[in-house]
Amino acid sequence: MSEAPSVRSRESWLGAAVLVLGAVFFAALGIGVASAPMHMHPALGWLLKGFIGMLFGSLAGGALLGAVRAVRPAGRPPAALLARCLGCGEPSAADAPCPVCAMPPMDRARAITVAPAGVIDAALLTLGAASMLCLGVFVAVGPWIDGERRVWVLCAMGALAVLLLLVGAAGVAGGALDLVGRWRRGAALVTRWSAHDRWISGDGHARGGRVAHFTGRSERRDPLAPSHPHPHPQGYRALHDDTLAEALAIFQAAGLLTLEAVHTWRWSWGEDGAVTRTDVREAWAGLADVTRWREGGCYEAAANALYRVIEDGVTVWGLRDDLRERPDVRAQWDGHAAALREAGVVSAPGSVEAVAAALRAPRPAD
Repeated sequence: MSEAPSVRSRESWLGAAVLVLGAVFFAALGIGVASAPMHMHPALGWLLKGFIGMLFGSLAGGALLGAVRAVRPAGRPPAALLARCLGCGEPSAADAPCPVCAMPPMDRARAITVAPAGVIDAALLTLGAASMLCLGVFVAVGPWIDGERRVWVLCAMGALAVLLLLVGAAGVAGGALDLVGRWRRGAALVTRWSAHDRWISGDGHARGGRVAHFTGRSERRDPLAPSHPHPHPQGYRALHDDTLAEALAIFQAAGLLTLEAVHTWRWSWGEDGAVTRTDVREAWAGLADVTRWREGGCYEAAANALYRVIEDGVTVWGLRDDLRERPDVRAQWDGHAAALREAGVVSAPGSVEAVAAALRAPRPAD
C-alpha cells in the first residue's frame, strides 16, 4: 500500500513527459510549415500561415496544459469552506464532532475535489476553431486568385469554404461563450464522502479562492429505535387502531423489512456569504436481505408481497398513502403478517410503538 503513491507519481511524470514531447512536436511542425517559403499571393500565404499557426498552436498548448496538470498537485478548497461542517454548513473544527449534526472528525480537504475552471481549455478550443475560419477564407478566394475560372471547380470550392466557415464560426462563438461562462463560474467544487451510516454530497464553484456558491446535502441513517411503551394500558392502540404498524413490525422481526430513521440536512452558501440550512427527519422502509426469502412458505409469500410495493425503499408516509389507495394489497399484507405470527414471529411492543409513532409524525413539507 505504501508504494501506491510513488507508482502513481511515476505514471504521472511519464504521462507528462509524453505530453511535453507531443507539444514540442506540434510546435515544431507548426513553426516549420508556417516559416517555409510559400509561392503564392501574400494574402493567401498569411491565411495559410494563420490556419497552421493557430491549429498546431492550440494542439501544442493543449498537450502542454495536460502535462502541467498531470504533475501539478490538486487545487486546495477555499479555507472558508474547510472551516464549515460539510454535512450541515455549521462553522466547526474539522477535528471535533459538529455541534449541529454530530458529523465525526474528517479530512475535509480530501473530501472536496477542486476542478479547474478550464478557461485556458476553452481559449485553446476557440483558437482551434478560429483556424477553420482562416482555412475557409483561403479555400474561398484561393482558386480565384490563382486564376481558376472553371465554374464547377469554383462552386465546389465555394461549398467547401462555406462549410469550413460555418464550422469555424460556430466553434468560435461557442468557444467564446464557454470561455466567458467558465470565467464567471470559476473552479468547480465537488464533495463526495461516506462512512458507515453517513453520506455527504455537495457541488459549487469558487473564484479567486473564495466560495461563489455551494449546496450541500448529508444523510444519517439509523435503525428505527424501539420506543418506550405507551403509558395507557392499551399501548399505542389507546388513540389509534394502527394495524399497519403491527404488520410492519412483524415484517421487520421476520427479517424481511428494514425500518430506518433517516435525518437529512440540506444547506446552501449564496454569493452574499449567507448560509441557509434545513433538516428533515423521516422513517424509511426498505427490503432486507433476501436470504430469508428462500425459506419458502409464509416467508417467501410475504417477501414477494413486500417487493411488489417497496422495491427500492419508500418513506413510511408514502407507504401508508400507497396502501390506502390499494385496499386489496393492504388486506394481503395483513394476511401475511397474521401468517408470520402463527409461524412464531413475535414483534416487541416497543418496535410497534416506534413504527406507530413514525406513521403519526407530521409529514415534512416538500
